[in-house]
Amino acid sequence: MAPNKNQIDRTDVFTETIKCDLTVQLDWDDLAEVARRYITLRASRLFQGRMVGSTELQSLIALDEMQARARLLELDSQSSDRTIFDSEDVFRRIGVHRNYNIY
Repeated sequence: MAPNKNQIDRTDVFTETIKCDLTVQLDWDDLAEVARRYITLRASRLFQGRMVGSTELQSLIALDEMQARARLLELDSQSSDRTIFDSEDVFRRIGVHRNYNIY
């Protein structure tokens, strides 16, 4: 399914339906508080490591960053709609793609 390319206008015309995941960049105020905290801690740790260079501050901020990341991942897992069947490993183990009759 190659698109028809228009090099002058830099556009593509697809002749078939395409399924895709759209990632949208959110404004800072639209982010969850947990995400804002993680982003802030990560940025502060990187800044501190490059500009200040204190190993004590680095370890303190790294611990806070790790906890914030864990909270962010927990929020993501609670708000997403995932099942064990979303994994290719599970498909292989339970034999969803069997090419033979088991009876």
